[in-house]
Amino acid sequence: MTFKSLLDDYMEDCSHRLRETTLENKKYVINTKILPFFEDLPINQIDSLKIRKWQNWLLKQETSQGKKLSQTYIKTINNQVSAILNYAVKFYNLPSSPIHKTGTIGKKHADTMQFWTLDEFNQFIKAVSDKPTSKLIFNLLFLTDICSGELLALNGKAFNRDDLTLDINKSYARLKSKDIISDPKTKSLKE
Repeated sequence: MTFKSLLDDYMEDCSHRLRETTLENKKYVINTKILPFFEDLPINQIDSLKIRKWQNWLLKQETSQGKKLSQTYIKTINNQVSAILNYAVKFYNLPSSPIHKTGTIGKKHADTMQFWTLDEFNQFIKAVSDKPTSKLIFNLLFLTDICSGELLALNGKAFNRDDLTLDINKSYARLKSKDIISDPKTKSLKE
């Protein structure tokens, strides 16, 4: 069985278990960073040396802006190959996954992110004080820590004026020119 054939089965299985946006992100990673290297190889010929060569190739890849891929993105891509090969072990009797011998690459946690202090935010918000919609949007983003997809899915029903709460129970994404409203990735604290 070739890697591509295995991948077709793996993706069909994933299509029943993942959110549509997650599945599309997975397809992008596979099609651009994994498939070009392994596509025609029989899975029983993918050994630790081939994995290591792929990892070294991946470490040299750059973004469209000419920057190296982030260490967390590299880890995500490496984990995807691991998941595909683990699927082959579980369902196609591949004796073991060769990626386990080579080890992982990349970092689990991103480098330190910089956040605005309250003083920095207050200085910024003055610049949009004459634009009520912009001011509301930036205040919501800063004060609630919601992501942009959750913000875009909000409607009037989300705001409870009685107890001054905001019910965040949907997320918005645009995929293939189609608007998608779905449950957010992170479940409610009420659950």
